[in-house]
Amino acid sequence: MLTNQDGVEDIVYYEDIVQSLSNWINSIKGIGGGIIAYLTVESILVILVIIGLQIASRREEIEILRLLGATDWFIAVPFFLRYTSISHLSQYDKYGMLQPILRMRRAINGGKKNLAGENLI
Repeated sequence: MLTNQDGVEDIVYYEDIVQSLSNWINSIKGIGGGIIAYLTVESILVILVIIGLQIASRREEIEILRLLGATDWFIAVPFFLRYTSISHLSQYDKYGMLQPILRMRRAINGGKKNLAGENLI
């Protein structure tokens, strides 16, 4: 294709350099995926430990509730609601921290659109 055009004498394609860069990129992606998996497992374990500590600290309260005839569901619901609400609040907090960054990117892009006609963030 390009060799038939005027002004093109020789095409140099450094396949070994491209292959080396591709290998580096793939290994960096693998390392990043491993780090994400490790941090995900670690965060889940931390959450489980915190919930266990909360339950252990309220052991007497739970024993009294059981003596009064409370079901397991009645005892577990407050823990579930507490950590669900904390999770939702942290998501909203994260979104709120990202808003200034997203607004700055929109201002920098100046309302530009991509090839599909969608606004760039």
